[in-house]
Amino acid sequence: MRDFWQSSVALKVEILSFNTIQPMPPESVAVLPNLQLRGARVLLVDDSDVIRDVTRSLLEDVGIVVEEAADGAEAVQLMRENPARCQLILMDVQMPVLDGIAATRAIRAELGDQRLPIIAVTAAANDAEKQACLASGMCDHLRKPLDPAQLIATLRRWLAPVEPAENAGQGAEGAAVLHVAMPQAPTNLPGFDLNAGLCSVGGKADLLRAMLLRFGTRYAGVVAQLRQQAAAQDYREARRVAHTLKGAAATLGGTAIARSAERVEALLLQSAEAADAGVTGSSMPLEASLADLQAALNQALPVLRAMAVTTSASAHAPAAALGADLPQGDVAEYLALRLLLADNCYAARKAFATLRERLGAGDAEWQAAATAVDGLDFAQALAHLDARYPAMARTS
Repeated sequence: MRDFWQSSVALKVEILSFNTIQPMPPESVAVLPNLQLRGARVLLVDDSDVIRDVTRSLLEDVGIVVEEAADGAEAVQLMRENPARCQLILMDVQMPVLDGIAATRAIRAELGDQRLPIIAVTAAANDAEKQACLASGMCDHLRKPLDPAQLIATLRRWLAPVEPAENAGQGAEGAAVLHVAMPQAPTNLPGFDLNAGLCSVGGKADLLRAMLLRFGTRYAGVVAQLRQQAAAQDYREARRVAHTLKGAAATLGGTAIARSAERVEALLLQSAEAADAGVTGSSMPLEASLADLQAALNQALPVLRAMAVTTSASAHAPAAALGADLPQGDVAEYLALRLLLADNCYAARKAFATLRERLGAGDAEWQAAATAVDGLDFAQALAHLDARYPAMARTS
C-alpha cells in the first residue's frame, strides 16, 4: 500500500489541525440586508446530499424556507402536486432519473408558467451547457462550488420582496448580501483547502467538519464502484457518479480530488459516446485517471477515517474511559496508527516508532508489537496493541 505520509508527526499535525478548525470571527461574516429573502420559498434540487446540506444552510441563514428534491423527477412530481409550493427553483443539471434540463422542460410544459425562476446549478463551465439550460427554460446559471455571495445576490435578482415595504429600507447600508472574509484556518487536511471549504459553507466550521466526515464515508469506495461500472460498460451512470463526486469535493475545498474526478468524468463521456457508436477503445487512459483519482482520495481518506473514529468515540464514551490509561492527547495519533496497521500501510512503522518512544517504554505489549512491526507483521502488532488498549479496539 502507498506510503501516504513521510512521518507520523505529519499525520498527527493533520489530524489535530482538522480537529481544531475554528469558526470565522463574527465580524468576518456579515449577513447584510436579508429582508427581501426572508420567508421566500425555494425548491433545491440536487442529487448530492452534501451539496444540498451546504446550500440549505446558506439559504436558511437569510431566512429562506427550503424544500429539497434528490432528482429531476422528484422535483417535477412536487411541482405537479402544488405548483405554488415555491417561488424559485435551484436546479442541478446532471442528475439521475431525470436531469435538470429535462425536468425544467417538463415543469414549463405541464405548469404553463414561464415566469417561475429556475436557476441552473452546475459544475460545468462550457457555453454549450449554459445555452442548453437557457433553451430549456432556465433563466440564470450558477457555477459549482457555489459562492455564497453570488448565490444570495442571484436570488435577490430573481425573488420579489416578501417582507412589508415599510421594512425594506432596514439595513440598506450595504449592497452585498453576504460578505465572507477568508478565514485564518488550517489548510493541512491533505488534498483539501479548508479556507475554500469554510467560505463555501459560510464560515461554519462545524458544518464543514460534518460534511467532510460524510464525504469520507460516502466516497471511500468510489473508485472501485467506477471501475465496476466501466467494466460493465455502464459509462453514463459512472459519469454521473464522477460528476457528483467532483461537485461535492469542489464544494468542500477538495480541489485536487475535483480535478481528478473531472478527468475521469470526461473520459467516461468519451467511452459512452464511443460505445454508442459501436467503437471499442483502449481502457488504459481511464484506468490511469482512476488511479490518479484514488491517489488524490488516499491523501485525505485515512485522516477522515481517523476523525470519524474519534468523533464517534467521543460521542459514545466518557473521556476518562475512552483510552483507559492512554493519554487523551495521544488518542487521535493512536487511532491513526491503528488505521495504518489495519491497512497494512508501511507508514505504520514510523508512526509506531514515535508513539512507542512516548508511550511504550518497558511495556510488554508494546515490546511484542515492536517485534511484529520489525517483521512487517502489522496484523500481529495490531493484536498486541488492542490487547493493551481494548477500549480503542472497540471504538474502531
